[in-house]
Amino acid sequence: MHSGIPISYFNDQYFGAYAPMLDARAAEEARFVISTFLKQGDIVLDAACGYGRHTAEFAQAGFRVIGVDASEVMTRLAKERTKDLHPQPEIFTEPLATFTASQPVDVCLLAFSVLGYGTQDEDHSLLEGLARNIRPGGVLLLEGKNPEVLQRITKDAPQTTGFETHWLEGDIWHMNQTIEYKSTELSMRLYTADSLTKLLEQSGFTVGDIYNGFSDKPFHTQTDGRYLVVATRK
Repeated sequence: MHSGIPISYFNDQYFGAYAPMLDARAAEEARFVISTFLKQGDIVLDAACGYGRHTAEFAQAGFRVIGVDASEVMTRLAKERTKDLHPQPEIFTEPLATFTASQPVDVCLLAFSVLGYGTQDEDHSLLEGLARNIRPGGVLLLEGKNPEVLQRITKDAPQTTGFETHWLEGDIWHMNQTIEYKSTELSMRLYTADSLTKLLEQSGFTVGDIYNGFSDKPFHTQTDGRYLVVATRK
């Protein structure tokens, strides 16, 4: 068990820390999802939607989108970002483990390392909650960091990139961030592709392809920093 990252972090520092980077790649990521996994008429669940970067892209492409996030600050930003779009996305503030959509969705996106902020049992509950919202045969797309690459990079000493110093201890990724002279220590559990596959299988899914992030290239565990796991609802 570990302390994880408090919701107050997402209400405060997260947006300033990551929004420029995430915005720069949101359109390309959404295009990959649309071209590879979506068909006309599909309903998309943007789980842990944050401030709506993917929600907006899917809605602009004509899909019905449901966005949900535990942070009221983030969902307020998402509603503002998508208020003039048609079809109008539905945005909800609720933990993923307890959220229930008005109807089953066809594709659910869980992007940018959402798992690992609590216990493994909590991650299991989160994935079971998502499974309840996806129709049988529907797809969960789960993106995350590959700890096997991070372990090799940080085995000799912590690494500093921009505003963040990070290192890996076992399966726990530690971060020390300094943003606008404010330092915050954070931690989260990282899953290898194999361990995530086992967790998904226990949570109502069957794992299929695993990509090198949002690309059509296959994932290689020794070289690729991020993965995108494709899991079908049983």
